Amino acid sequence: MAINRRTFASAHEGKSGYPELLKKQRWILLEECPAHRAIVSEYLRTLGLEISDLDIAMEISNLEAIKGAVEASQCIAILPTAAIAKELRLGDLVAIKGTEPFVKQLKFLYKEQKYP
Repeated sequence: MAINRRTFASAHEGKSGYPELLKKQRWILLEECPAHRAIVSEYLRTLGLEISDLDIAMEISNLEAIKGAVEASQCIAILPTAAIAKELRLGDLVAIKGTEPFVKQLKFLYKEQKYP
């Protein structure tokens, strides 16, 4: 989960009750991406939440735009670690500590005749 430093400072780091904390935050979700939405939904269910429980401020279709919106606002977002690695390293965004990591299953696809 990516958040900006101002939000993180007020996010009760290290305390229990993450589901309730997450319900109180404003969210930015990736728009029109069924795979991402399914992963987020599955993760939230492990916390006893549904997407409908969240205060969704906006939905954006571009990861770069989401990162910029999170940096500029008090919102949080769930984004792939690889997509925010630079921002985490630079300290522009921070990850919420204490949340369980979740895995996205990927498959490599190729045309068999082209790649033996």
